[in-house]
Amino acid sequence: MDQPVVQFPTLAQSCLMFMVWLNACAAPANNKGEGSTDTGPGEGDGGSDGGEATPCTTPDPDPGLNAEGHPADGWNWERRGLLWEDREVWEETEGEVSPTLVEWNGEYLLLFVRMSFDGVGMFVSRSTDTLTWSTPVGIEGLEGLPIDRPGLMVYDGQLRLFHGSSPIHWSVSNDGTNFEYQGEALATGSEGGFDDHTVFYPNPVAEEGSLALYYTAFDGEQFSIGRSQSDDGGSTWSVGEQVLAPVPGSWEQSGVAMPQVAYLGGERLTWYGGQDRSMSATSSWRIGMERGGQRAVSLPLIPDSTESVWVHEPEVIPFEDGWLMVYVGTGEDRISRLHVATSRVCNE
Repeated sequence: MDQPVVQFPTLAQSCLMFMVWLNACAAPANNKGEGSTDTGPGEGDGGSDGGEATPCTTPDPDPGLNAEGHPADGWNWERRGLLWEDREVWEETEGEVSPTLVEWNGEYLLLFVRMSFDGVGMFVSRSTDTLTWSTPVGIEGLEGLPIDRPGLMVYDGQLRLFHGSSPIHWSVSNDGTNFEYQGEALATGSEGGFDDHTVFYPNPVAEEGSLALYYTAFDGEQFSIGRSQSDDGGSTWSVGEQVLAPVPGSWEQSGVAMPQVAYLGGERLTWYGGQDRSMSATSSWRIGMERGGQRAVSLPLIPDSTESVWVHEPEVIPFEDGWLMVYVGTGEDRISRLHVATSRVCNE
């Protein structure tokens, strides 16, 4: 199927330019890097290759510091490498970004955005085991709408997709390929607020009978994470509140963004991208996690790899009795690629 080309309105187009800036990196063939514990897709402790699975565990209570000297999150993530081998011949600043993943009707649905100089399109791929994926096909029904940074959820047996920037829009689907546009969900906040410039990277979550929408906010100077709530099934949304902000002097001192919320025994876990400019004017993004007020790094950078410059845009779901993360790795060739990692921390 031909890749759909989307025309963005002025603000969304400027946000797309930001996405290119934010995501415009990823490196050559070796994606494992010195010191990595990766074993490749389908291997290692997960047991997904047909071997006996290692029992799930509790998080490490004292994980210490990682190789970069930052606190580790105790989830002991095992990098599995690229989600799939490159299916296109990419040029600089092209690639695949913004993964969003759900389990639905006995299979896993992965939506993502593919960027190329021919255009930008949203695609869907399907899997029953997360090891092999169907050939991606273009999403239908959203032509002419902003489709950047999608966030997908299952609600009342239907797929709900939140997408776009300032405002965030939403659409629904019954098959994962054809979507019907519903309208705007969340606009920027009031002047002077933490989200008065841009709202994007929506992450919809069902919480205690309500719907929550976590999102990245930009106030003209820094990125933070906000939360809005709907008590009427998504028809209306509350004014957003800031729930996570950068910590001065930390590895994420310049910004926190790209939230991905999950729950473990009623406790909220938030994975996100942390922005660091302490070493140079060029940002370095790492994936971190906030839990109980404590923050730590889930995935640091790996030298000489497809994850050597940035790792960001985490998408985390319960998988078997542990966790699965699909994320974007970027490196020296300025190409964005989807990667996967697993954790044996129990999800219940």
